[in-house]
Amino acid sequence: MDQVHFQVEGKYYSFGWFYVGMILSASVFTLFSAFLSWQLGRMAVWDPESAAMVGWALCGVQIASVALSCIYISVVPAVFAGVAAVLLCSWIAQTSRGRQETNAGRRPVKA
Repeated sequence: MDQVHFQVEGKYYSFGWFYVGMILSASVFTLFSAFLSWQLGRMAVWDPESAAMVGWALCGVQIASVALSCIYISVVPAVFAGVAAVLLCSWIAQTSRGRQETNAGRRPVKA
Protein backbone atom coordinates (compact mmCIF):
# COMPACT_ATOMS: atom_id res chain seq x y z
CA MET A 1 0.00 0.00 0.00
CA ASP A 2 2.94 2.32 0.50
CA GLN A 3 3.82 1.88 -3.18
CA VAL A 4 0.70 3.73 -4.37
CA HIS A 5 1.23 7.50 -4.26
CA PHE A 6 -1.07 10.36 -5.20
CA GLN A 7 -0.97 14.13 -5.05
CA VAL A 8 -3.55 16.38 -3.38
CA GLU A 9 -3.14 20.16 -3.34
CA GLY A 10 0.58 19.90 -4.03
CA LYS A 11 1.33 17.34 -1.30
CA TYR A 12 2.21 13.71 -1.95
CA TYR A 13 0.50 10.96 -0.02
CA SER A 14 0.59 7.18 -0.06
CA PHE A 15 -2.40 4.91 0.16
CA GLY A 16 -0.76 3.26 3.20
CA TRP A 17 -0.75 6.51 5.17
CA PHE A 18 -4.35 7.19 4.16
CA TYR A 19 -5.27 3.71 5.42
CA VAL A 20 -3.44 4.25 8.73
CA GLY A 21 -5.20 7.59 9.19
CA MET A 22 -8.61 6.02 8.65
CA ILE A 23 -7.87 3.19 11.10
CA LEU A 24 -6.65 5.64 13.73
CA SER A 25 -9.78 7.76 13.24
CA ALA A 26 -11.96 4.68 13.74
CA SER A 27 -9.97 3.77 16.87
CA VAL A 28 -10.46 7.23 18.36
CA PHE A 29 -14.20 7.03 17.63
CA THR A 30 -14.37 3.60 19.30
CA LEU A 31 -12.64 4.92 22.43
CA PHE A 32 -15.03 7.88 22.50
CA SER A 33 -18.01 5.51 22.15
CA ALA A 34 -16.75 3.45 25.10
CA PHE A 35 -16.32 6.60 27.21
CA LEU A 36 -19.78 7.87 26.22
CA SER A 37 -21.37 4.51 27.08
CA TRP A 38 -19.68 4.57 30.48
CA GLN A 39 -20.96 8.10 31.14
CA LEU A 40 -24.47 7.10 30.01
CA GLY A 41 -24.52 4.50 32.77
CA ARG A 42 -23.86 7.20 35.34
CA MET A 43 -26.19 9.70 33.65
CA ALA A 44 -29.13 7.27 33.68
CA VAL A 45 -29.35 7.60 37.46
CA TRP A 46 -30.04 11.35 37.35
CA ASP A 47 -31.68 11.89 33.97
CA PRO A 48 -32.93 8.61 32.47
CA GLU A 49 -34.81 10.21 29.57
CA SER A 50 -31.78 12.08 28.26
CA ALA A 51 -29.58 9.04 28.77
CA ALA A 52 -32.02 6.88 26.80
CA MET A 53 -32.17 9.37 23.91
CA VAL A 54 -28.38 9.60 23.62
CA GLY A 55 -28.13 5.84 24.13
CA TRP A 56 -30.48 5.06 21.24
CA ALA A 57 -28.49 7.39 18.99
CA LEU A 58 -25.28 5.61 20.00
CA CYS A 59 -26.99 2.28 19.41
CA GLY A 60 -27.89 3.36 15.87
CA VAL A 61 -24.29 4.38 15.20
CA GLN A 62 -23.09 1.01 16.47
CA ILE A 63 -25.53 -0.84 14.18
CA ALA A 64 -24.25 1.25 11.26
CA SER A 65 -20.70 0.20 12.24
CA VAL A 66 -21.74 -3.44 12.03
CA ALA A 67 -23.11 -2.93 8.52
CA LEU A 68 -20.05 -0.98 7.35
CA SER A 69 -17.70 -3.58 8.83
CA CYS A 70 -19.54 -6.36 7.00
CA ILE A 71 -19.42 -4.49 3.69
CA TYR A 72 -15.97 -2.89 3.72
CA ILE A 73 -13.73 -4.58 6.29
CA SER A 74 -14.16 -8.22 7.36
CA VAL A 75 -16.12 -10.57 9.55
CA VAL A 76 -13.99 -10.28 12.72
CA PRO A 77 -14.51 -6.52 13.27
CA ALA A 78 -18.16 -6.96 12.33
CA VAL A 79 -18.56 -9.62 15.05
CA PHE A 80 -16.99 -7.36 17.68
CA ALA A 81 -19.13 -4.42 16.56
CA GLY A 82 -22.18 -6.71 16.62
CA VAL A 83 -21.49 -7.85 20.19
CA ALA A 84 -21.05 -4.22 21.27
CA ALA A 85 -24.29 -3.28 19.50
CA VAL A 86 -26.26 -6.09 21.15
CA LEU A 87 -24.93 -5.23 24.61
CA LEU A 88 -25.49 -1.51 24.22
CA CYS A 89 -28.96 -1.79 22.66
CA SER A 90 -30.11 -4.35 25.24
CA TRP A 91 -28.89 -2.10 28.06
CA ILE A 92 -30.75 0.88 26.60
CA ALA A 93 -33.91 -1.19 26.13
CA GLN A 94 -33.69 -2.54 29.68
CA THR A 95 -33.11 0.94 31.11
CA SER A 96 -35.99 2.40 29.10
CA ARG A 97 -38.31 -0.43 30.16
CA GLY A 98 -37.34 0.01 33.81
CA ARG A 99 -37.99 3.76 33.59
CA GLN A 100 -41.45 3.17 32.09
CA GLU A 101 -42.34 0.66 34.82
CA THR A 102 -41.13 3.05 37.53
CA ASN A 103 -43.08 5.96 36.06
CA ALA A 104 -46.22 3.81 35.71
CA GLY A 105 -46.39 3.32 39.48
CA ARG A 106 -46.20 7.02 40.29
CA ARG A 107 -49.18 9.28 40.69
CA PRO A 108 -49.25 12.37 38.50
CA VAL A 109 -48.13 15.54 40.22
CA LYS A 110 -50.79 18.25 40.36
CA ALA A 111 -49.66 21.71 39.38
